[in-house]
Amino acid sequence: MFDQKTILLIEDDEEMRSELGGALSRAGYEVAGAGDGDNGLAFLRANRCDLVLLDLKLPGLNGREILNIIGDEHPRIKVFIVTGSLFSEAGERALQRADAIINKPFRVADLIGRIKAALG
Repeated sequence: MFDQKTILLIEDDEEMRSELGGALSRAGYEVAGAGDGDNGLAFLRANRCDLVLLDLKLPGLNGREILNIIGDEHPRIKVFIVTGSLFSEAGERALQRADAIINKPFRVADLIGRIKAALG
């Protein structure tokens, strides 16, 4: 039986959340979206999730706070930081829990390729 992977997209930009969510759905993923950190964390605590795409600048809990909580509560979930702030893969210490850092703007096809590689 096909095991569809679930991606949680925590992004406050509604247009980006919609467009990226649609592309991920077309690529075969189940996608859930949250417009702020609090709702994203609530979804994560109540549902199975394989990967989180996480913006850093969010209303409510910010991306760094959520990243720390995921690391403590759900260490097997992969986390890709998707941000307009410039960080390298080496990143600052607070972001070292992330499995990848994707700087905006990015090509959706490249992001999907990285997700496929991470999820198998």
